[in-house]
Amino acid sequence: MTNNEKRRLCMGCMSLLDGEAEKCPHCGYMRGSQTFSREYLPPRTELAERYLVGNLVMQNGEGALYIGYDLEEERKLLIGEYFPRTLCSRNESDGRVLPRYGREAQYKALMYDYLEIAQLLQKLTESGSSGLVPVLDLLEAGGTVYVVYRYIQAVPLSTYLLENGGELSWSQAKPMLMPLLKSLSAVHKAGAVHGGISPDTILVDAKGQLWLRGFSVPALRTAESELNCELFEGYAAPEQYAASGWQGTWTDVYGIAAVIYRILTGTMPVSGDLRREKDTLYPANLLNSSVPPAISEALDTAMTVSVEKRIQSVDQLIARLLETAASNTTIFDSKKAGTHTESGSSGSRNPFSKLPFPFRVMILTMIPLLAVMLLLYFLVVEPTLNPSSSSEPASLSESSSASEPSSEQDSTPQDVGVPDFTGQFADRVINNGEYTQKYEFILKEEYNDETPSGVVYDQSPKKGTPMLNKGSIILYVSKGSQKTKMPYLIGSTLELAARTLDSMNIYYDVVIEEDENAVDPPLINRTSLEPGSEVLKEQDVVYLYIAQKPEHSSEEDEEN
Repeated sequence: MTNNEKRRLCMGCMSLLDGEAEKCPHCGYMRGSQTFSREYLPPRTELAERYLVGNLVMQNGEGALYIGYDLEEERKLLIGEYFPRTLCSRNESDGRVLPRYGREAQYKALMYDYLEIAQLLQKLTESGSSGLVPVLDLLEAGGTVYVVYRYIQAVPLSTYLLENGGELSWSQAKPMLMPLLKSLSAVHKAGAVHGGISPDTILVDAKGQLWLRGFSVPALRTAESELNCELFEGYAAPEQYAASGWQGTWTDVYGIAAVIYRILTGTMPVSGDLRREKDTLYPANLLNSSVPPAISEALDTAMTVSVEKRIQSVDQLIARLLETAASNTTIFDSKKAGTHTESGSSGSRNPFSKLPFPFRVMILTMIPLLAVMLLLYFLVVEPTLNPSSSSEPASLSESSSASEPSSEQDSTPQDVGVPDFTGQFADRVINNGEYTQKYEFILKEEYNDETPSGVVYDQSPKKGTPMLNKGSIILYVSKGSQKTKMPYLIGSTLELAARTLDSMNIYYDVVIEEDENAVDPPLINRTSLEPGSEVLKEQDVVYLYIAQKPEHSSEEDEEN
């Protein structure tokens, strides 16, 4: 592709524009005045001298997705960038992604997870797994990782349903769903879990084929994690709403079952978070009498709040959906699925983990329960059945001897429950050897106007809660006040303004205004908030207005 053709590509949809068109007839993108977030790559950035980055399509707590173009193959594509905004920032001068101070280890660990998932998807799609948006290339550049995806002309399932009456019958949905379920099963057997299955992460193309997108690191699909989590209400499983929730293939079973429930009933399921408190989910065939009873029952079991009572694998779900003669199909062998054991789905490495999940949960639950029962027996029941004094007079020596064990028992320190950590510095708590031997700590940092930065202002479970075994305690740590004052940035370079706002945890976007008299490097002409006005960190967005020479001017200078 020539440089002239490259300049004519629309950054909104990557269509080749005719002449000097200022507005794209396909997507309405306007050339010239453009707004882009300073956190993400500006349009027309090139990666590996091959991929042209266009507009930002979407972003979440894990990273960003851009429209892109392959300059060698001359085709449209999508480019994913690992950019967890709570753990990193971008250097304005060279575009490199830099971990925030103190978050280096977390940033790198999650980046390896991000890359590992992309590599797994690339292998699956190359081996012929359909229904997964194909990964075409992987790049490591600028301190982060980029994933190049095939561009698929499709719409989200949520849009497709709205355009087709809001719901589908089981006979309509079954041939669409089965290939996708088989692909999801292949993902699980490869050792990965999606965690974000919803009508927004499933695409429908013109042929009616379903495509699953939106794979991510597990932290993005877990509440109270180090990332700004992305949970899809109604489709996220109940265990995803707690940092200590036990996730696995059964989590995706819940998600895909919730999607099928939505397809067949036209109704979004009740939030998994609310169902933990009070389960008010109606069976599918009560909302739509045309849903076969066997299908409704399968969805009920697949969406059970209790993890141990839920269908554990996608293969088992398929078998339940196809177990009747009326619903069976040659797409899948339900008899094989009924006896299949997913040895790789939960990362098992020992004989114990090969047991079915309900038995593993039962064993792990019974061990501490038996320990508590034995403890209560020896401390309460046994002394009652064998009192120290009998009906016959006892000698002084016998009385003295009988009293010794009681004295020793009284002197034994009693477990008074979880300590009160509020008001303490979090660093001191997690570095206290006595505490770390008994508890595992999860830190959740939030702004708090009443508590100094670094101090614990709340905890879960609360003070005094019994915890006989080593358990997890969430410490809510103050990040100080969220309110701050807008600094004076007018006349500063963009690089200096970016460093200043990054250090203050203030989000900002850059607005480029064309000006023939603009200087280089560009300077801040004005800001959306007046200097000294109140700003909320990591919430409010400040717009920085800079002047830049029109694009045609720079092209003419190059030609001259």
